[in-house]
Amino acid sequence: DEIKQTTENQKIGIFSFSQNANLVCPLTNDKKTLDSALKSTTKEWLKLRPGTNFSDAISNATLLLKGKNGKKYIFIFSDGNIANLDQDLHNSLQTAIQDSITIHTISVNPKDFAMTPKTIDAHGNLIFEKTPSKKPDTLFNSISKTTLGTFQWFSSENEIKNFSLQALLK
Repeated sequence: DEIKQTTENQKIGIFSFSQNANLVCPLTNDKKTLDSALKSTTKEWLKLRPGTNFSDAISNATLLLKGKNGKKYIFIFSDGNIANLDQDLHNSLQTAIQDSITIHTISVNPKDFAMTPKTIDAHGNLIFEKTPSKKPDTLFNSISKTTLGTFQWFSSENEIKNFSLQALLK
């Protein structure tokens, strides 16, 4: 539904990421292309590995936005926490700041438990385990604050349904 509400001058690119970032859809304002890319993200997950590499995701998205005119946003939807602010993440954030890119972080994880990737089976499929859920850490929040974005934590399906991407684009 959010894609249907985008205007003709808004371009969106989509990455999937965990330990590595994969471009799912380059910058486009073609709503059919974006919708198709979102539906295909389940295929993209097969390339993912356990771990959350925010610096790779931010760095790749920043490169995609470099030299573009107008307001520039990165939206990070994640179920993970960041281990620490390493030098790569710091450098990625500095590049985003220099290029006037606002980063909004959205954590989606239940309050009671999470399904965390544990290992990969012989066929390359992720094996998940049920673990106690933790409130997203302050570092996740600080990524947004550093770039003048917002942080949101959704722990229920109802909260996700009420989320408005367009409200953050204003």
